[in-house]
Amino acid sequence: ASVIGGNLCVLTTLLVSPYRAVVQPHGRWVMLEDLNEKPERLDRFLSQLTLAGAWETCGGILLGDFHRQFESLAMSVANLLEFHLPRDRQVPVLITDNIGHIWPMSPLPLNVPIQFSAIEPGTYELTWSPSLVGAL
Repeated sequence: ASVIGGNLCVLTTLLVSPYRAVVQPHGRWVMLEDLNEKPERLDRFLSQLTLAGAWETCGGILLGDFHRQFESLAMSVANLLEFHLPRDRQVPVLITDNIGHIWPMSPLPLNVPIQFSAIEPGTYELTWSPSLVGAL
Protein backbone atom coordinates (compact mmCIF):
# COMPACT_ATOMS: atom_id res chain seq x y z
CA ALA A 1 0.00 0.00 0.00
CA SER A 2 1.05 3.61 -0.38
CA VAL A 3 0.03 6.70 1.57
CA ILE A 4 -1.44 9.98 0.35
CA GLY A 5 -2.54 12.97 2.34
CA GLY A 6 -0.98 15.20 4.91
CA ASN A 7 -2.39 18.38 6.33
CA LEU A 8 -6.20 18.06 6.25
CA CYS A 9 -6.78 21.66 5.15
CA VAL A 10 -4.28 21.38 2.28
CA LEU A 11 -5.52 17.93 1.21
CA THR A 12 -9.12 19.08 0.84
CA THR A 13 -7.93 22.05 -1.23
CA LEU A 14 -6.03 19.72 -3.56
CA LEU A 15 -9.22 17.73 -4.25
CA VAL A 16 -10.48 20.51 -6.51
CA SER A 17 -7.17 21.48 -8.07
CA PRO A 18 -5.15 20.29 -11.08
CA TYR A 19 -3.28 18.07 -8.56
CA ARG A 20 -6.35 16.00 -7.64
CA ALA A 21 -4.98 12.91 -9.44
CA VAL A 22 -2.02 12.85 -7.03
CA VAL A 23 -4.29 12.66 -3.98
CA GLN A 24 -6.81 10.08 -5.22
CA PRO A 25 -7.27 7.54 -2.40
CA HIS A 26 -8.13 4.44 -4.48
CA GLY A 27 -6.35 1.55 -2.72
CA ARG A 28 -4.13 3.91 -0.73
CA TRP A 29 -4.01 4.83 2.92
CA VAL A 30 -5.10 8.39 3.67
CA MET A 31 -2.88 10.12 6.25
CA LEU A 32 -4.41 13.14 7.98
CA GLU A 33 -3.05 15.70 10.42
CA ASP A 34 -3.70 19.36 11.21
CA LEU A 35 -2.82 22.07 13.67
CA ASN A 36 -4.87 24.75 15.43
CA GLU A 37 -8.20 23.94 13.78
CA LYS A 38 -11.49 23.96 15.66
CA PRO A 39 -13.35 20.62 15.77
CA GLU A 40 -16.19 22.01 13.63
CA ARG A 41 -13.71 22.99 10.90
CA LEU A 42 -12.13 19.53 11.09
CA ASP A 43 -15.59 18.05 10.62
CA ARG A 44 -16.13 20.23 7.53
CA PHE A 45 -12.82 19.03 6.07
CA LEU A 46 -13.82 15.41 6.73
CA SER A 47 -17.18 16.14 5.06
CA GLN A 48 -15.36 17.35 1.94
CA LEU A 49 -13.42 14.06 1.82
CA THR A 50 -16.66 12.13 2.35
CA LEU A 51 -18.39 13.98 -0.50
CA ALA A 52 -15.35 13.33 -2.70
CA GLY A 53 -15.75 9.57 -2.06
CA ALA A 54 -12.39 9.23 -0.31
CA TRP A 55 -13.55 6.55 2.12
CA GLU A 56 -15.23 4.33 -0.49
CA THR A 57 -11.99 3.01 -2.00
CA CYS A 58 -9.18 3.94 0.40
CA GLY A 59 -7.05 1.21 1.97
CA GLY A 60 -7.28 2.76 5.42
CA ILE A 61 -6.80 5.94 7.42
CA LEU A 62 -3.73 7.00 9.38
CA LEU A 63 -4.54 9.82 11.81
CA GLY A 64 -1.51 11.84 12.83
CA ASP A 65 -1.21 14.73 15.24
CA PHE A 66 -4.21 17.03 15.69
CA HIS A 67 -3.52 19.79 18.21
CA ARG A 68 -5.25 23.03 19.06
CA GLN A 69 -2.97 24.92 21.41
CA PHE A 70 -2.31 22.37 24.20
CA GLU A 71 -5.32 20.16 23.46
CA SER A 72 -4.97 16.94 21.48
CA LEU A 73 -7.89 16.42 19.11
CA ALA A 74 -6.90 13.10 17.50
CA MET A 75 -9.56 11.11 19.37
CA SER A 76 -12.16 13.77 18.51
CA VAL A 77 -11.26 13.37 14.84
CA ALA A 78 -11.50 9.58 15.19
CA ASN A 79 -14.97 10.01 16.72
CA LEU A 80 -16.02 12.37 13.92
CA LEU A 81 -14.86 9.80 11.36
CA GLU A 82 -17.54 7.40 12.62
CA PHE A 83 -20.14 9.70 11.03
CA HIS A 84 -18.28 9.85 7.71
CA LEU A 85 -17.07 6.32 7.06
CA PRO A 86 -19.23 4.05 4.91
CA ARG A 87 -21.52 1.72 6.82
CA ASP A 88 -21.07 -1.10 4.29
CA ARG A 89 -17.29 -1.54 4.59
CA GLN A 90 -14.70 -1.72 7.33
CA VAL A 91 -12.05 0.99 6.96
CA PRO A 92 -9.05 0.46 9.26
CA VAL A 93 -8.03 3.53 11.26
CA LEU A 94 -4.61 3.81 12.92
CA ILE A 95 -3.76 6.72 15.23
CA THR A 96 -0.30 8.10 16.01
CA ASP A 97 0.95 11.38 17.41
CA ASN A 98 4.31 11.02 15.64
CA ILE A 99 3.14 12.45 12.32
CA GLY A 100 2.25 16.10 12.05
CA HIS A 101 3.44 19.58 12.96
CA ILE A 102 4.61 19.00 16.54
CA TRP A 103 7.59 17.03 17.88
CA PRO A 104 8.06 14.10 17.85
CA MET A 105 7.75 13.98 14.07
CA SER A 106 8.50 10.95 11.94
CA PRO A 107 9.01 11.30 8.20
CA LEU A 108 6.41 9.56 6.09
CA PRO A 109 6.99 9.37 2.35
CA LEU A 110 3.88 9.82 0.25
CA ASN A 111 3.05 7.77 -2.87
CA VAL A 112 5.74 5.20 -2.04
CA PRO A 113 4.92 1.53 -1.29
CA ILE A 114 4.73 1.10 2.50
CA GLN A 115 4.41 -2.08 4.52
CA PHE A 116 2.13 -2.00 7.59
CA SER A 117 3.15 -4.73 10.06
CA ALA A 118 1.54 -5.58 13.39
CA ILE A 119 4.25 -5.85 16.06
CA GLU A 120 1.81 -6.67 18.87
CA PRO A 121 -1.87 -5.97 19.44
CA GLY A 122 -2.40 -2.24 18.96
CA THR A 123 1.16 -1.54 17.77
CA TYR A 124 2.15 -1.27 14.12
CA GLU A 125 5.35 -0.60 12.26
CA LEU A 126 5.52 1.16 8.91
CA THR A 127 8.49 0.40 6.68
CA TRP A 128 9.51 1.39 3.17
CA SER A 129 12.49 1.04 0.89
CA PRO A 130 14.75 4.11 1.18
CA SER A 131 15.81 3.54 -2.43
CA LEU A 132 12.25 4.31 -3.60
CA VAL A 133 12.03 7.66 -1.86
CA GLY A 134 12.79 10.36 -4.38
CA ALA A 135 12.94 7.86 -7.24
CA LEU A 136 9.28 8.12 -8.21
